Amino acid sequence: MLDYLARTIEDEIKKMANLYPVITLTGLRQSGKTTVLRHLFPDKPYYNLESPDILQIIQSDPRGFLRENHEGAILDEIRKYPELVSYLQADVDENERTGRFILSSSENLSLSQTVSQTLAGRTAVLLLYPLSIE
Repeated sequence: MLDYLARTIEDEIKKMANLYPVITLTGLRQSGKTTVLRHLFPDKPYYNLESPDILQIIQSDPRGFLRENHEGAILDEIRKYPELVSYLQADVDENERTGRFILSSSENLSLSQTVSQTLAGRTAVLLLYPLSIE
C-alpha cells in the first residue's frame, strides 16, 4: 500500500471546517477526494452513497440518519442522493456547530448549484484537482 501523499488543499479544508457546519469537496473521479477526507477526519463516520444498501438506509429515513449522526459524518458521493442536501440544511440550521458534515462528490454542475443554493452560508465548496508535481 502506498503512503499517503499530503495535498495542498488540506489546510484550506481544515480552515473551512472551522468556519462552516458543512464542507463540500468536489473534483474529478479518482482525484483523491475520499482519501483526503478520510485522512483529515479519521474520527468521523464514513458513508459511501455509491453502496446501494447504505443509500437505501439513508433514503428510507433521512431525518433519522441525521439524528443518529448528530456529531456529523463524511457523506461520500452525495450526488447519488441530492435531496439529502435539503435535510442537511434543516439539520445544520438547528445545530450550526462547525465541521459537522463533510460532503464529497465527483464534479457535477447541477449538484454544485443545488449545494450552493440550498446550503448557502452553511457550506464551503472546494475543488480538489488531481495530483500535481507541487
